[in-house]
Amino acid sequence: MRPGAEDESLSDEIKREDGLERYWFFYNGEWAETIFGLLAAAGAVLLCFLYVLGYGETIAGYIIGGLAVLGFVGWYFVFKTLQRYESSGWLKEQKASTSAEKWKIAIAAGLWIFIFLFFGTIILIHNR
Repeated sequence: MRPGAEDESLSDEIKREDGLERYWFFYNGEWAETIFGLLAAAGAVLLCFLYVLGYGETIAGYIIGGLAVLGFVGWYFVFKTLQRYESSGWLKEQKASTSAEKWKIAIAAGLWIFIFLFFGTIILIHNR
């Protein structure tokens, strides 16, 4: 072990090598949460305003409503991800893949392949 290696492991600094998602959320998460929240709120207010004017069921109303929903969904996922990282203290997740997990993945993949082949064969035979 080289000198100073234990200092690097105890460092609170978040680096890109630790994971791009974690790094991005650490530096930009609150900004993204604010932007998505503002998009959702502004879209909802504007949609209500359009409904009062009688233009709520136009193409513009549907687009603004869709943007409001997308803003809310984006805000929710950013909020949940930030909450998860903050509750763990921004520590890297230690995922140890065990042989049991590998077997579960292999069995699940095999079952999906079986399902697709079985039903695909039935559909192909039925269409011919």
